[in-house]
Amino acid sequence: MYKLQFKDNPEKSIWLVGDKVTLGKAKSNTLVLDSLGIDDFHASIEINHNRLILKSKGGTCSVNDLPVDSEHELLANDELRIGKDRMLIIDPKERLSEPSIQNSDDADGGAEAQWQLLPEHKQLSDRDFSIVGTMVLGRAKDCDFSIPYKMLSREHVQFWTQDGDLYLKDLGSSNGCFVNGERVDEAQLHHGDKISFAKLGFTINKLGEEGSVSSEPQEETKEELNKTIIRPAINLESVGDLESLVLEEASDNSDISLENAENNTKSSPENSAKSGGSKAAIALGVGAVILFLTYWLVTQN
Repeated sequence: MYKLQFKDNPEKSIWLVGDKVTLGKAKSNTLVLDSLGIDDFHASIEINHNRLILKSKGGTCSVNDLPVDSEHELLANDELRIGKDRMLIIDPKERLSEPSIQNSDDADGGAEAQWQLLPEHKQLSDRDFSIVGTMVLGRAKDCDFSIPYKMLSREHVQFWTQDGDLYLKDLGSSNGCFVNGERVDEAQLHHGDKISFAKLGFTINKLGEEGSVSSEPQEETKEELNKTIIRPAINLESVGDLESLVLEEASDNSDISLENAENNTKSSPENSAKSGGSKAAIALGVGAVILFLTYWLVTQN
């Protein structure tokens, strides 16, 4: 998995994931470029089995300061220039030994983190989920935030900062991304927001923001969480490895199906018939006893 990083601004970068990323001036692009000479949809990078193919109009992009044709394969450490923007193709696996990218802070030029994720589960409480630039959370070991949890996709969600704001994007995950109980594909995040992936929950914290946030679900949000696949009652303390985590059903009464409840409170026709038959048998028995006592009294007299 490669990363496209601005040469002069390492904090601005994106992971090259999915089938394709697009570059241009239009806001719908994966990466928006606003310098002079940039078209609305200037170029794309197609991702095919870890190969990166740059597609653009011939001569409108340069790789390693040489103009390229309409298609060109990009390799690790290549320098891509579009207009005045210069970007590097980064392969984190090849650069793990370099001090400049040994951790997320170094990878983004030593920029200071402004945002962080506060995990709701104690097994993750000793990990640092500070966000600098663009970062990916998922099950794969080469993700910035790697969590070996089976219900996470390999690359589950992408976070990035822009003009001091924090954003989230679902990378086509199977179990989705939830913000305050609602499933989203992409969203801007705010201080105190609750986000969840499968049953893993986090609270968004903006460093230096007035008002503290809690990593535990608030009472008013538990009902909303129970309406989705998120379960705050999961116990990670008793699990040695997130990879072997078995998802538990919540034990509270709020998860009881209303349909099942109705079935439990209403008698079936068969049960009603059995009840009626029992009452008739009792009535016949009482009648027989009365007739016997009447006959016995008459014969005694």
